[in-house]
Amino acid sequence: MKKSHGLKSISSKPFKVENTSFINESLEKDSYTETAFIRCDFSETRFYNTHFIDCQFIECQFNVNKWDGARLQTCEFIESKLVGADLYKCDPLFFSVSFKCCQIILSNFSELPMNGAPFLDCRLSECYFNHTQLKNADFSGSSLNGTRFHDCDLSEADFTKASEYFIDPAANKIRKAKFSLPEAIGLLKGLEIELR
Repeated sequence: MKKSHGLKSISSKPFKVENTSFINESLEKDSYTETAFIRCDFSETRFYNTHFIDCQFIECQFNVNKWDGARLQTCEFIESKLVGADLYKCDPLFFSVSFKCCQIILSNFSELPMNGAPFLDCRLSECYFNHTQLKNADFSGSSLNGTRFHDCDLSEADFTKASEYFIDPAANKIRKAKFSLPEAIGLLKGLEIELR
């Protein structure tokens, strides 16, 4: 994982949990508010109906977690790694997350309300967004290798300087979305036309 620059200045939360292993533990029905988790390992941790409200995860590791019924309300992921995160199982009612400089692999964001969600300078690999509300979402500077969008509202979303994405304009709403050249040429793949 990338080293953070000035972690103390990044975290403004009153309560901090640092360098802690939660590997294969259950945090079922626990509740955390205004907590910063710094360099924690949540590999195979179970978050059944766990509530995280106004929390930060800085340089943390998430690997094949159980998110059923979890609440992620105004949570920030910074320089963290998420593998196999089935976040679509979270409680959608209060779902509000942001990602900065994260690595997100084989994760599912389907059916979630993510209007305005930032994915800034992230690496998303083989992730899936199906029927996800992503109006005004910000993917600027991110790579999206193998990531798929289907039946998503990407209106006014920002893909400036994003790369490796495949978005079918016929299967998603992309009105007023922002793209950069030459990557924007990839939008033509879904139209089955040839460029010469």
